[in-house]
Amino acid sequence: LLLNFQIVPMPFNNITNFILVLGTAHICAAFVPRESLSFSKGRTTGFKEKNGHLFSSSLYADDSISISHLDNTEPGSIQKASDFMTDNFWLPNEDGKHENKNYETLSASVHDDLLDRYGERMKQGKLDSGILQAHTIGNPSELAGLVGIDVAVLDSQRNVIFNREKSDSLLTNAVASLGPKDRKRYMRSSAQKIATKLLPPELSAVVVLSNLAVSTSLRRMRIGAKLCTEAELFASVKGWGFTEIYLKVESENVPAKTLYERLGYEERWVENNAIALRADLDSGEFIEKIKDTTVMSKFL
Repeated sequence: LLLNFQIVPMPFNNITNFILVLGTAHICAAFVPRESLSFSKGRTTGFKEKNGHLFSSSLYADDSISISHLDNTEPGSIQKASDFMTDNFWLPNEDGKHENKNYETLSASVHDDLLDRYGERMKQGKLDSGILQAHTIGNPSELAGLVGIDVAVLDSQRNVIFNREKSDSLLTNAVASLGPKDRKRYMRSSAQKIATKLLPPELSAVVVLSNLAVSTSLRRMRIGAKLCTEAELFASVKGWGFTEIYLKVESENVPAKTLYERLGYEERWVENNAIALRADLDSGEFIEKIKDTTVMSKFL
C-alpha cells in the first residue's frame, strides 16, 4: 500500500524534481548539527564524525531497519543511489531491463541529475540538499530505500514551488542586488535567511522531500513510512524548526492519497495540468505526461 506512489512518479519538470514533502524552513544538506539532534521513541541512534560534520543514523528495533544520511563524499555513493532509483523508482516493473540497450542511457540521466542535486556540485548554489537512506540490518551493504531532501522557494500567493534552477536564481539575484558590504554579509547565508530578509513576503524557502523509493523486494515492511517519519522529525521543531509539511501527489493516485490521509495530511489545493515524467525503456527517454496534482499538508 505504501509503495503505490513509487511506481507512479510525481509531477514535475526534471528527473529528480518530484516533490513529496516540503516544509517552511532551512535544512542542512547531508549532516545534522549537534545542537539540533532529537529522535523519537522506538529507535536508537548513532553518529560519526567526518569533515567536521556529524552524520546521523537511526535504528528501528521492530524490524531492524536503519536510516542514515548518505555521505556524498564516499566514492560511488551517488552512483549506488542512482542505480537504486533507476531500478526501484523509474523502472520497478520492467522485466529484462538490464539487458535492454536503453537501460544504461536512462540510468546515466538519473545519475547526472542526482550528482547535480546531491553530489559535490550542489555546494556551488544557494540550495542545500541531501539523501536519507534505509538499510536492513541483515543486508547493510544494500539499499532498502531512500528519499531526497532539497531546499526550494515557495510562492504562497500563487501556490507554486519553483524548480531548483528558478529557486537558486531568485536567491542569487537577491544577494547580487545588494551593495558590496551587504552582499558579502549574505554571500554564505542559508536559503531561509536570504528568502526571509531579501525576498518579497509571499516567497519563502522550503525544504522538499523527493524521490521516495523502496526496494521492490522489501515492500510492506513500512520502510517508506519510516523514511517519511525520520524526515518529518528532522523538519519539525525537534530538529530544524518546521511547523508544517506539504506533499504533492498525482490526483488520480487514490491509494497514495489515502495513505497520506492516514498519515495526517489534508488537501490544500490542486495544480491542474502539471507535468509528470515517465521513464520509457523503449526509447531510452523520459516522457512528459499531463497530470493534475494534489497538494496536501500536515502540521507537525
